Amino acid sequence: TLYKTQTQELREELEEKTRLQQELEEERSSLVHQLQLSLARGDSEALARSIAEETVADLEKERTMKELEYKDGLVKHHHELAAKEQLLNKIKDSEAELKKTCEQYLKEKDEAVSTVKELQEQVTSFQEEIERLNKRLKTEQLLKERAVSKLTEVASRKDFSATGKAKNKASSADLRKKEKDCRRLQQELTQEREKYGQNQAKWQKDLQDLQAQLVEENSAKLRLQLELDSKDSEIETLQMKISSMNSETASVSSIENDNDDSLLPDHGAMRRLEGWLNIPNKQNIKRHGWKKQYVVVSSKKIIFYNSEQEKTNADPVCVIDLCKVFHVRSVTHGDVIRADAKDIPRIFQ
Repeated sequence: TLYKTQTQELREELEEKTRLQQELEEERSSLVHQLQLSLARGDSEALARSIAEETVADLEKERTMKELEYKDGLVKHHHELAAKEQLLNKIKDSEAELKKTCEQYLKEKDEAVSTVKELQEQVTSFQEEIERLNKRLKTEQLLKERAVSKLTEVASRKDFSATGKAKNKASSADLRKKEKDCRRLQQELTQEREKYGQNQAKWQKDLQDLQAQLVEENSAKLRLQLELDSKDSEIETLQMKISSMNSETASVSSIENDNDDSLLPDHGAMRRLEGWLNIPNKQNIKRHGWKKQYVVVSSKKIIFYNSEQEKTNADPVCVIDLCKVFHVRSVTHGDVIRADAKDIPRIFQ
């Protein structure tokens, strides 16, 4: 019985030791697993650290490159700003010259208008003088015709009555005197007619010269007006360029003052509306077709040129004030029955 009791105690102690050993084994395996996890976490953290260090190095390099690019861009912007300032000064000088030219053209236009008015007044005065001389000539002719008729009547009334020889002699002497006066009046009439013919030819020639000069002055006035409209359009373009450059200069200055890495805003250059336009050559489009003209639309005018090269070195063909354009609309086939169907969507009036 004692042996069984000891055996039982030893068995229980053995089971307890076995259970403790199993617990220790489980704890050991748990610690080994935790150690493996810690080692794996340490490896991953070391790898992440190395990747982070490489990323930091790359970012440092990229930062250095960005700083160099920024400095290069800043220097480039300074150069561009200086070039644009020079161009702006040139454009301002050109604008001043164009303004002087326009003022000179306006003065010449005013002088031409005053000259035309003076010529018109002279033509009017010459016409009045011609009418007055015509009236005077008619009056002189009427008076001389009356005098000639009276002389003829007096000459036809010869008194052949027998009142004495003395009376006959007096009548013949009076008749000769009247005939002499008649011849003198005829000569004066002929001289007056010749003088009137000469004066009329002279005044007619002067009138033709004045009319030719008036036509020439009108053509010069029209040419100056067309050139003035073209110069106004060029001045408007230069003003748009100057305003665009001023806005770009202000943007660059604000960016330099802020010392920011952001890009410059894109200020698109303002452009005039210009391009090619087809205009009917004559009324019958199918027979005569279209002709191309280069059109420039400013804020006040629509200017037509035969080609794009003539925009800078020639006068425009036609100028239309925008204030006189009452409406613009698309057309239908009934409006342009002779036009092709494919051209109708591109036609307006």
